[in-house]
Amino acid sequence: MHIQPADCPNEIRPRSAARDSQKPCDRQRSRLTGLLVAIVVGVVHVLFLAWAIWPNRNNLNPDGISYLRLATYYAELKSPLMISGYWGPMLSWIAAVWIKLGVPVLIAGRVSMALSAIVFAWGARSLLRAFPLPAWAQQVGFGLAALWSVFWSIEYISPDMLVCGLMCFGAARMLRGDWLADRKQNVVSGAIWGLAYLAKAVALPMAFAVGAVIAWLWHWREKRNGKQVWMGLGVTWIACLAVGLPWMAVLSVHYGKPTFSTSAAIAHAVVGPPDVERYHPYARTIHKPESGRITVWEDPSTMSYNYWSPFESGEYFKHQLKVMRQNAVTVLVLLGGFDVLHTGVIGLAGCLLLAFLHKHAAARSWLLLPCMAACPALVYLPVYVQIVDQRYFYFCYPVIWAAVCGVVTWLAATRIELRRVIAWVLGGFAFISFVAPAVLGLMVALTGLPDPASQSASDLAVRLRGKGIVGPVVGSGMVAGGRAGLYVAFLLDQPWYGDTAEPSAVEYEKSGARLVVVNRRQSVVTELDTHSAFHCLDERLFGSEEEASLCPVKVYELRH
Repeated sequence: MHIQPADCPNEIRPRSAARDSQKPCDRQRSRLTGLLVAIVVGVVHVLFLAWAIWPNRNNLNPDGISYLRLATYYAELKSPLMISGYWGPMLSWIAAVWIKLGVPVLIAGRVSMALSAIVFAWGARSLLRAFPLPAWAQQVGFGLAALWSVFWSIEYISPDMLVCGLMCFGAARMLRGDWLADRKQNVVSGAIWGLAYLAKAVALPMAFAVGAVIAWLWHWREKRNGKQVWMGLGVTWIACLAVGLPWMAVLSVHYGKPTFSTSAAIAHAVVGPPDVERYHPYARTIHKPESGRITVWEDPSTMSYNYWSPFESGEYFKHQLKVMRQNAVTVLVLLGGFDVLHTGVIGLAGCLLLAFLHKHAAARSWLLLPCMAACPALVYLPVYVQIVDQRYFYFCYPVIWAAVCGVVTWLAATRIELRRVIAWVLGGFAFISFVAPAVLGLMVALTGLPDPASQSASDLAVRLRGKGIVGPVVGSGMVAGGRAGLYVAFLLDQPWYGDTAEPSAVEYEKSGARLVVVNRRQSVVTELDTHSAFHCLDERLFGSEEEASLCPVKVYELRH
């Protein structure tokens, strides 16, 4: 990349424009070096992903159970069980292929996540290459994305890496120099966004938001023909919808009304005012799932959520504003959490300062990076975002890395020696800030992420099956890592009847389940121990009281 003088910042423009300033021999040498580095990083990445599968093979999460159950239905062609408007189908499709080939379900989930990590890492590389960054920034960014993706692949079974990787590919394609003039490129970029929608429905509004930002860049900063720009964007959006339309049609027929997803409405419902119970009913009510399902969480779309609108009343409107304000703070924390010193957020702020305060009009193109990072934040702002939901913002990772590297490179592009030294010292701190958590995450992934809920559930499932004690399960058995009760039901291939906010022996007795799973420290344990309808299974499942006490959850059998 051509480094401009300090008074004229590097422009965020199509990569092809930056290449034009290089000599052919330099361009070829740089391309070969970049390809070699990418191949080495890619091979090491695959080895790390394969290594991480085994020590984390038993780790579960509620969303992952839904995706794996849907994958099983796809593998067995069980319709309509395999259709869910709440979950995108692509991750389940990938897992279904492995299940059909005879791979155990849990391993199929891990392999699918490893493939998602590969898509994400290469998608991040593609997006970084679309920005006029130095080769070192692109290569290091690719390596960081690869490192982080190993940990993310074992943290959850979810489509977030898959959808964000595809969105990176789609955005990178739109930043290509030939995207405007070549309708084929418009269609390809739109098709990629459509595939991202099949991974997770949030990609649909993201396609419109990110597409509008990039089109604005082409039209305003690059001074391209407005009609050509917006026509290209229109073709891209149409191609996106065309790819997603068959799935939308399936959902619409399934639910009897036009539907592209049910997740947004549910995500908004659960953040409603506290005047009534708003949380997911699958975890707060005792119920029986549809025949053939393990849990209604596989498709919660038909459950009795208390939907609301901020326009119903003034109080509801104030509550919506409060939710958005809280989410804005949460999103900033999540974006800052990608590196130790929050240099990513500082880099985005630096881009804004350059855009608004620098005297050259070219500096305004720096707005692209913070605008792209803001797109997922705006999509999630009105709904349910928690401090543990960093996975929603993986798309931002290469963007904030590009912002940091771009600002550091601009600061270093000067004839003033002291300023160059300061710039690269700051860059060194930023590098360490990004590398440290990525390496730590890699080490955790390779040794195994501790998950007491999954470990307890796996151990109990083996013991229960060995004793021939199998049947429907009720109770969450909440411990660190999630709902052990749900996990036990999944591993035993038995329906899970949910739980209540305030569990009691009477409610569990009415459930019709055979097994009750609770945390040993819950107050309901005393009630269950003294109730004649329940029999504690500690004696049958464990060799001693000491061994039983090491398990954080307790199982009771309901005497019918």
